[in-house]
Amino acid sequence: LQYSIENKSIGIREELWRKTYSIFKEYPITGVGYSGFDVMFSRGTQYTSGHNIYLEFLAMGGIVGFMLFAYFLYLQAKDSWILFRKTGEYISLNLLVVVMIEMSKSVGIQQTNTMWLIFAVIISKVLYRREEEYIAEQ
Repeated sequence: LQYSIENKSIGIREELWRKTYSIFKEYPITGVGYSGFDVMFSRGTQYTSGHNIYLEFLAMGGIVGFMLFAYFLYLQAKDSWILFRKTGEYISLNLLVVVMIEMSKSVGIQQTNTMWLIFAVIISKVLYRREEEYIAEQ
């Protein structure tokens, strides 16, 4: 029973990913926007998200929006790595890795308040460390 439930979940998730990607293929440069995604995605399905935040960013923002999001992730990874190398603090880096993995199978952007909260923690930790370094230099 567990095996059949897991297979059904994977099958549904793959279908949702295909649908999300097909929206991106129709509007690859700028995407359909947040509201447009909801309208286009809800046609013919009971689900409200693509269950993959990376694909949702592609569909909502197109290549332009996705590249901005990817740059945001890159900056967080870079700052978390620098913080780890300088201080040995690995919480920001670990949280970022967990969030990035979770985004590949997570429900929609609008339903992931926890993810955005974790991003806020990572950013605040890095900014706090930068401020400490600035004060120490004075």
